[in-house]
Amino acid sequence: MLRRINSPIEMEKFGLYLGDVADAFESDPMNTVIEESYQAILQNIRDNFTSSVTPGGDPWPERKIEGDGHPLLMDTGALLQAATGGGAGHIVVLEPRALEFGVSADTIPYAASHEFGYMERNLPARSYLGAGKETLAEIGEEMADEGELFF
Repeated sequence: MLRRINSPIEMEKFGLYLGDVADAFESDPMNTVIEESYQAILQNIRDNFTSSVTPGGDPWPERKIEGDGHPLLMDTGALLQAATGGGAGHIVVLEPRALEFGVSADTIPYAASHEFGYMERNLPARSYLGAGKETLAEIGEEMADEGELFF
């Protein structure tokens, strides 16, 4: 059963409290959660490469012509290293409340062709950047838990 708050002073204090909570949740840094999220996503990207699957878990399209024996997208290892933060071309911007990551087209010009496909060259998409639903759900839970600190 709901209790009615009749006092305008109590409502005013409650309103101010809610405003403070909202302001804190919108602006307080979440550095630890952002860094942990970044590490979890990088691990998912490594798993995508080693398992030859998309972030959603779908298998990458097979080669149309037999290759030279190296796993898909790992001829030199440069793309894997750039995608997972250990090589030239890795892009990362970690901010207190934001994360951006990717692979520089200036350093690894074929990165986008593999991620999105290149139909003019009959190259199917083999998406590798990103995390699966389970990891994204865990990240969401961590962010929600971080938000609970404000309550």
